[in-house]
Amino acid sequence: MHVNDAELAFWTDPANAASVPDAIRPWFDLAGKVVAAYGDRVQPFQSDADLGGGLSAVVLPGHTPGHSGYRVSSGTAQALLWGDSTVVASLQFVHPDAGIVFDTDSAEAAVTRRRVLDMAVADRMLVSGTHMPFPGFGHVATRGEAYAWVPEEWKPF
Repeated sequence: MHVNDAELAFWTDPANAASVPDAIRPWFDLAGKVVAAYGDRVQPFQSDADLGGGLSAVVLPGHTPGHSGYRVSSGTAQALLWGDSTVVASLQFVHPDAGIVFDTDSAEAAVTRRRVLDMAVADRMLVSGTHMPFPGFGHVATRGEAYAWVPEEWKPF
């Protein structure tokens, strides 16, 4: 399991777990169980990292300290799986500075969101994230100072 070292440190630090509201604490417990289950197969990385086989990590901090996405490349084709960098597409594409209560650093998350949206436009990448609207994969376009979600055509057959 590849995980950003800052992310790993954040979620496995007992002091962090003790400092959050009770409703958030189960996420720390879950992270500890996952790390324990993977044991010595946990492979921390720092910053953007080549993970091999056309997979590279893209550090996207703000939602969490070491939040990361993953760029998948094959020849000239590439896709970016950006996790929770954008959580409410209908709002955050139009107002990328809008954060959510679950961001650990909302200012950093906004800077990261603009950076990743700009990167997706510039590199014409296929993108996906945890909370993107159906069909979950698409492209990013600019609309003045804002962005727009351009979903990939759904082809069920």
